[in-house]
Amino acid sequence: MNYDKNLASKLTILLPLKGRPLFTLRYFLYMEAVECPFHILIADGSLDEENKKIIDDNKRRFSHVSFEYLRYPPDSTILDFERKMADALSKINTPYVIWNGNDDFPILNSALECIKFLDKDEKNEFVACGGQFHLFTLRANKPFGVITHLSSFCSNYYKSGSILLLNAKNRVLSQMPFKYPFIQYSILRTNMFCKIYQKLVENHITDLMVSEFFTVRSLICSGKYNMLRHTPLLFSQLSVSTWTPTFFMKKVLLGNFVNEHKATMKLLAEQIVQSSSSNLTQANITTIQEELELCFVDTLNPKTLGNFLRFQSILNSQYISRLRNVYQLFKEYAANRYLANLYKYKLCAFLWFHSHQQAKCVLQSLNFFQNVAKLG
Repeated sequence: MNYDKNLASKLTILLPLKGRPLFTLRYFLYMEAVECPFHILIADGSLDEENKKIIDDNKRRFSHVSFEYLRYPPDSTILDFERKMADALSKINTPYVIWNGNDDFPILNSALECIKFLDKDEKNEFVACGGQFHLFTLRANKPFGVITHLSSFCSNYYKSGSILLLNAKNRVLSQMPFKYPFIQYSILRTNMFCKIYQKLVENHITDLMVSEFFTVRSLICSGKYNMLRHTPLLFSQLSVSTWTPTFFMKKVLLGNFVNEHKATMKLLAEQIVQSSSSNLTQANITTIQEELELCFVDTLNPKTLGNFLRFQSILNSQYISRLRNVYQLFKEYAANRYLANLYKYKLCAFLWFHSHQQAKCVLQSLNFFQNVAKLG
C-alpha cells in the first residue's frame, strides 16, 4: 500500500474496548491486511482480560500494525467510559484522531483525504471531516462469516452532508433532535474532542444517549463539518447491540435523560455564548438554553420518532399509533401554562405508560386545580 506517511503521522486511531475479543482480533487482522499506516491507541475497559489475552496471543499475526495497549478500570458505568476516553485522548499527541469500535472497518485512504482537507484549513474553521458510513451484517451477527447485507447509512431519519452554517447556535439547532448522529466517528481535531470528554466527566453525565447527543452538538458548535460525499470512510457491523421496542422510551423518559439533557443544554448555551462576541452573562445563557430545549421538544414528534424507530426495525403499527396519541396529549399538556414548568419528558413518560383515558382524566383534574388555585 502506498500511503502518504507524512499525513498518516498526523492521526491516531483511538480504539476503546469492552468485551467482544473476537471482534478485536478481526479488527487487527483487517488492519494488518490493509497495512495500516496510523498508530492505534487501545483503551481497554473490559470487565475481564479476554481482549488483552487475544491481542497478546495473536500479535505476531499483526506485527506490522503500530499500537499501544492501555488497561483501564472496567467500564461498569458510562461515566467510567467517559473517564477512560478523556484520559486516553489526553495522551494523544497527533493533531487529529478518529474513534473506531472493534466492529468497524475504516477505509484508510479516505481517512487520509479527510486529514488533507483539515490540514488545508488554516483558520481552523472545520472541527471534523468525514465520509460516507456503511452498514453490514453477518450471518447470526457473528464476528466472522458471510456478509448477508450491505447498505449506506442513510434513511428518512438519519441525514448526511456537510454542516457549513457560520453561526454556532444555528449549527447546534440543525442537529435537533438527533440528525447527523455519528460525526464523532469522523476525523476530528484531537484537542476539541478531548475537551468534550473532559466536560462530560466534569459534569458527571451518566446517560449514554445524552453523552452522544452532547458530543455531536458540541463538536459542531466548535466548528463546521465537511463531508466527502462520495467517499466511504467506515463500514460498521449492524445489529451487534440489542434494541427492543420500549428501549428508547424507557431510556429517555425514565432514566437520567431529563436532568442530564438539561445540564448539557446549558453547557452548549455557554459554549455558544463564548464563541460569539457577546458578553458571557447568565441572561444570554438562559435565553439560548431555552431556545435549544424548545427546538428539541418541537422536533421530537411522531414523524421524527417514527423514522428513528423504523430505521432500528422495531416499529409496528400499534407502536406508532400509541406514539401519535402520546404526542397529541403531550401538546395539550405543554399548551397549559400551569404545566409549563413541569419536566416535559417526565410528563410524556406518564402519558406513554398510562392509558389514553387515564391521561385525559389527569389533564382535566389538573385544569380544575389550576382554576381553583387562581381563585385562591
